[in-house]
Amino acid sequence: MKNPNFSFFLRNMPNPQKLYPIVMSITMGKDRTQVFTGLWVEKSKWNAKLKRIKGSEEQTQVLNDSLLSLLSHARNHKFGPSITVYQSKLDELPGG
Repeated sequence: MKNPNFSFFLRNMPNPQKLYPIVMSITMGKDRTQVFTGLWVEKSKWNAKLKRIKGSEEQTQVLNDSLLSLLSHARNHKFGPSITVYQSKLDELPGG
């Protein structure tokens, strides 16, 4: 069984406040699913290379800590042979 890979990206669908949702992509073999984190950020503050929010403000640190927490939770999740079978389990992630 392959280990899942995790990544964050901004979905290109801003809300009325022009904030973009941060999505966690989970890939295992040829299967892929995406989970909305419930976190939103200005596009100009997103570092696509580091997959983190730019800045040192307290709110930025809280959001980046939330991303790390989601990543840790997802890595500790027990995935079966196919991530698509476990979509309902992924929805149980904080922010899912």
